[in-house]
Amino acid sequence: MKRKMEAVYENGTLKLAEPLPLAEHARVYVTVEDPRENDDDPSEYAWLRGAASNSAFDFLNDPAEDIYGPADGKPFRDAE
Repeated sequence: MKRKMEAVYENGTLKLAEPLPLAEHARVYVTVEDPRENDDDPSEYAWLRGAASNSAFDFLNDPAEDIYGPADGKPFRDAE
């Protein structure tokens, strides 16, 4: 059986949110995921970390890409 369950780590012990349908003392494997990096629901933190480390954006570090300055363009004002 492969099952994803929620748990809380408290005082050195994992406490499951619901009981497992297993025999007492059954051996299980536990995979620990950082909730900030959950692939099912990527957080803003995970998106930013992924974009910052993605080589697809390396070209933005090239000084030749700095073609706009503070005096370029017009301020955007959303209609109220």
